Amino acid sequence: MQALSRLRKAGFVPGISPAGGLLIAPASRLTDAQRAYIRAHKVPLIEALRAEQIAPEPSPATPCCGDCVHSITPADTDPAYGWRLCAAGGFGGFARAVQRCEKWEARLVATG
Repeated sequence: MQALSRLRKAGFVPGISPAGGLLIAPASRLTDAQRAYIRAHKVPLIEALRAEQIAPEPSPATPCCGDCVHSITPADTDPAYGWRLCAAGGFGGFARAVQRCEKWEARLVATG
């Protein structure tokens, strides 16, 4: 959904609350026009966020920058999907974009 992309580019982080409602952070920065648009399009925004949550994660055969140990997230980017820099000297890329990088190395994820 283009509205989610526009919100993210404007520096907002859209999400779904534990109760299933729409969250936009930081809410204090929203203009009156943005608040009105969000209220008028709340249901499609929530549906788009839910669709993102159930999207299949890439398999290890399709590595992404966001899954690489060399991935660096700049302070001004979306932590889940934004542009990543490469500490190993690679080009970098969007976090969820499939990469064909010879420097790619799996990030260890703590579980439990």
